[in-house]
Amino acid sequence: MSEDENLNKARMKAKLTLLSIVSIILFSLGLAVLFGLHPISNAIYQERAQNFKGALETYDKGLENPIFAIDPQIYVARAFCLRRLKRYEEGLASLDQAEELRSKYPNIWWMVGTDHSPVEFRILLERGWNRSSAKEYQEALKWFDRALAVQKIDSAYQGKAACYEELGDLKKAESEYRRAVEHAASCTMERANHEMGSFYRRQRRYDEALKWFDKAQAIEPCAGVNREKALIFWSKGDLDKASEQFEISLSRQRDPRVFADRAQLRREKGDGQGALEDVRSARQMDPDNPVYQEEERVILSETGKLN
Repeated sequence: MSEDENLNKARMKAKLTLLSIVSIILFSLGLAVLFGLHPISNAIYQERAQNFKGALETYDKGLENPIFAIDPQIYVARAFCLRRLKRYEEGLASLDQAEELRSKYPNIWWMVGTDHSPVEFRILLERGWNRSSAKEYQEALKWFDRALAVQKIDSAYQGKAACYEELGDLKKAESEYRRAVEHAASCTMERANHEMGSFYRRQRRYDEALKWFDKAQAIEPCAGVNREKALIFWSKGDLDKASEQFEISLSRQRDPRVFADRAQLRREKGDGQGALEDVRSARQMDPDNPVYQEEERVILSETGKLN
């Protein structure tokens, strides 16, 4: 082979390599755009702010896109929002649609959740939470067990624990929360420790709760853990520490529940104006919540500002 032929061959190889690299980059950019536009990517911030009505609207708008309309994950996410809005039957209908799409297009939407769970698991899991929220705990336990038959993931153990806690079987509840910690993936370990601490807080086992919350925060700082710590210090009568933890929580995530909690704490400390500001912040973020509306009316009455 002549020197010119070798040179042409080398040039062609370089062009093909460059073309491959460009194709990979364009494909990656296309995926980035696709997932950046995915309704779940946009709605997750609304969910974190407890704006489930807004998140549901985002999902419904996303389903107008034919690409996303066949994604069962969106229907599972819709079911979650509907459950949080106490629209349980609509949530079950959305899960039925998710299951239909999962069966029809098993190889299109292959993505797994952040906890490495397949779509089938998440459908079963949400059915369990739906029935638990509707206070049908025995039925919920059956769905959580079905989810665990697909994959042993901490969130299903937490679902069982929550049911047993509501049924008053605290030993079984504690055992299931511990199983959740044992089966947590690295990306869900903070949540598993957090849930264990929450259980102990609800049982007023505050020292144990704080130990688990510290473990959770050592893994990843979380606004929810600071809120839980604030509630513990408040229960112990340490209002200054409670205020400090509420402040940290809000610096990490604006949450109407935390504003509402701090409003009550400020009322207790005699800070009527601060309480009013906080409850109005809660109302601004969740205007349809009747609890916040009533709390604002009470604080206005107490401060003499009620018209």
